[in-house]
Amino acid sequence: MRDVVVKHCFTTLHVKALDPIVAALDANLGAALVLDASLRVTAVTPSARRLVGDVKLGTLAAKALCGGRLDRPVAEALAH
Repeated sequence: MRDVVVKHCFTTLHVKALDPIVAALDANLGAALVLDASLRVTAVTPSARRLVGDVKLGTLAAKALCGGRLDRPVAEALAH
């Protein structure tokens, strides 16, 4: 298991504590990124990792999904 600490806007959690929640999200939603208030990735379901590859926790969602592309529809959607 991972022993990474995630600093959320209100609290600090060990990633291990999120594993059951991430598993439930994966079972019910499939591919999902969990974002904090600043749109940074705080959790990634296994299905999402299969779709987008390894996403480091703390990465901005727009960067994780759009990379350096000029056409960034996901980033534009998150901005609104």
